[in-house]
Amino acid sequence: MPSISIIPVTTSLLMLLATTSLHGDLVHRWTFNQSSGAAASGTSVTDSIGNAAATIRGVGATFDGSAVVLPGTTNGNQPASTISAYLDLPNG
Repeated sequence: MPSISIIPVTTSLLMLLATTSLHGDLVHRWTFNQSSGAAASGTSVTDSIGNAAATIRGVGATFDGSAVVLPGTTNGNQPASTISAYLDLPNG
């Protein structure tokens, strides 16, 4: 079963998904260094190693040039049309 590691970096936020092999081979890598501005629900973030895009879901996400900013202002008890943005990573 793969494990997920989140590694903050000063210039960009990297999310890495590595297998549990002896070598810890990197399987997926997403960087969030898109131009500053709104990130609409459905925006895809390219996987630079594998072929598994991450997707912005919900409302209120923005890119700041080095990271994706998620507002975190709802608790999940809202309708899908008003829930705070989150990052939807691929299954598996």
